Order: sequence, then C-alpha cells, then structure tokens
Amino acid sequence: MTRAALWIAGLARWAPALSYVIAIAIVGLLMHARPKEAPPPVPQATKKLEKNHKIEIGDLQTDATAALTGKFLTREIAAAKPVPADAVADKPVQPPIANTVATLVSMSVVERKAQNITKGQDVQVCLKKAPFGGPTKVLAVDCDEQVCAVMVKLPKPTPANIDPDAMADARLIDAASNCANTP
Repeated sequence: MTRAALWIAGLARWAPALSYVIAIAIVGLLMHARPKEAPPPVPQATKKLEKNHKIEIGDLQTDATAALTGKFLTREIAAAKPVPADAVADKPVQPPIANTVATLVSMSVVERKAQNITKGQDVQVCLKKAPFGGPTKVLAVDCDEQVCAVMVKLPKPTPANIDPDAMADARLIDAASNCANTP
C-alpha cells in the first residue's frame, strides 16, 4: 500500500469520532449564540409602600399585578423602586411580641369568626366553665383553613397557675361574655 492510501485509511477510522466532536461543538455554539429571553420586568412601586401593606391594583407598575394582588410586603419599598420577589409574601409579617407569659389556644376558624377574635382584642380565658384570671389581650392570631392558634397574654403568674398543662383544654370567649354561660 502506498503512503497516501494508508493516510486515507487512518482518516476513515477517525472520521466518525471527529464528526461527532465537530457536531457537538456546532450545536453548543448555536445554543450559546441564540438570543436570550429577557427576564420578566421587576415590578416597581408606584408610591411608598409600608411593611405588611396588602398589594392592590395600582400599587405596582407591572403586567404581573394580578399575580401579586392580595399578597403582603415583607419590608418597606420606596416609590419607583423595584419590588423583588423576596419582598412579597402570602401572609403579613408578624410584628415582634413583647416578652410576657402567654399561652396558645386552638380554636376553629368558624368559632373565631363567630366571636370576632382578633389581635389586640380583650378576651377571657376559660377553663371548663370557670374563668382563668381576668380579661386579657390577644397577642397574635394565625389561622389555616380550619384551625386558628390564638396567642393570649396570661395574667401575672402565681405558683398555682403556672402549670402549662392546665391550658390543654382552654378556650376563649369575648371578655364581655361569661364562661359559665358558654358551651
């Protein structure tokens, strides 16, 4: 065999591998060179918006307002400043609660709405049919679809009423109601 024939035979052996490498390189270059899709525009505040502000139509300059309407801001946003995704939440941010002795009382959403139990309201903690201390304040309310956890400030503790297990069957009523007259 001649030298040219051996050279052509060697190329024929490496041609598939070389073609594969060239094809991968071309596809990679085409993918890299294609125009990138622009990210969706970041919404901007139309006015100064406070922390825990519930977003309404007209608060943001964006086409995606519908997706953000009804959500809450986790921090203050100045007018004409962008509103990043991490500044929006489904629920308002709970403010810090002062150090105090408190208890969580579970109640159904229906029962909470019927008694209109809200943050800051005066309530009475009832154990069975007896009041536990005097009227006190609701510190926080957190509900899902069926159950609410209501944080209530307890009266100043005494050695007799500091047992957390005593609150296992606690229930809340409006402070103007009487424990003995409620179910």
